[in-house]
Amino acid sequence: MRLLLVEDSNTYQQILIDIISDRFPLLELETANSVSQGKLLVNRFVPDIVFSDIRLNTGSGFEILKYVKAHNANTVVVMLTGFDLDEYRTAAKETGADYFIIKDTPIEDVLGFLADLLSPVESLQRSLLSDSFSLKNPYSKVTDNLECLKTVKSHSA
Repeated sequence: MRLLLVEDSNTYQQILIDIISDRFPLLELETANSVSQGKLLVNRFVPDIVFSDIRLNTGSGFEILKYVKAHNANTVVVMLTGFDLDEYRTAAKETGADYFIIKDTPIEDVLGFLADLLSPVESLQRSLLSDSFSLKNPYSKVTDNLECLKTVKSHSA
């Protein structure tokens, strides 16, 4: 499996990459700091999963979302944001995002979510390696009914 992280905060990007690569050593990871770099990697790297920040210095993560879905509708796109705003949720839903995660969601919950996205064998392998593995639902599935959207509000790190 391949994951592309489009994030312009070098600190947040590095933290996620370090933790994800440690927990999922078989997952191929690539990063982009801009919309243009993200689009190039969508074509060259061909990710199965894309995590994209909504607010990027060079544009909007929604540009990445549209580009990914236009090139491979089966790619899972997860929108990341530090701002839990209704307009972001609505735009994510209308643009075709699969999931919406608030950046202050506990990292263990994000890792559990990612494990659920990966193949059953990889998820089982990781669950056996970690006592903190959880099948909690810390994210929102973007659905047709916005009232059903729930994001676990977490304690800020």
